Amino acid sequence: MECRLQNSAGPWKCQVLLRFEKDEMGQRISDVREVKFGPLLKDKSELEEMLRRAQLAILNPSIPHTSFVDLDTSKLIPDEPLFGDKKSLQFFFKCGRI
Repeated sequence: MECRLQNSAGPWKCQVLLRFEKDEMGQRISDVREVKFGPLLKDKSELEEMLRRAQLAILNPSIPHTSFVDLDTSKLIPDEPLFGDKKSLQFFFKCGRI
């Protein structure tokens, strides 16, 4: 996950984008692309939920990313496949010094 921040004198707003660098098998693709995910957010309280949805969309490349935009993540059951799909990618967290 990558967050790009920009300082502005205007009101707070945020556009979440999905960046596709790998295919369904986890292999790097040569045609990296970014697509808008959901609406332009103008309320900071909506960001955390939209990021959860975006992460699920990236980890489930065999399901159209548009299926996740309005997903109620509070109703998800841990370890149960989303939409019956069993091809979910794993999320790895790596922390280190920059």
